[in-house]
Amino acid sequence: MGVAFDRPLDHALLRRCLRLLDGDGAPLPAAIEVAPGEAAASLRPAVPWARGGRYRVAIDPRLEDLAGNSLHRVFDRDLERPEDAPVPPEDHVVDVVCDW
Repeated sequence: MGVAFDRPLDHALLRRCLRLLDGDGAPLPAAIEVAPGEAAASLRPAVPWARGGRYRVAIDPRLEDLAGNSLHRVFDRDLERPEDAPVPPEDHVVDVVCDW
């Protein structure tokens, strides 16, 4: 399964901050390969997916682009503005259904 990003991300963080889960949220063993240019990654499950199975990709909020921006905050934020206040760190989860 491939994941593409709109900009390069930190290679080492990509390997640590992407996780594959089953539909109930339990971790699944998977190899993570970062594409050249660090703007995409592939998650290869250790066990083949079941057709129609539900899976999840969890993205740890510590994942940052090369400028220090993450899913939960921009690097150069103004902490006096309410909309720039840091957000509690929680994984961002994307649901996936296997249709092949």
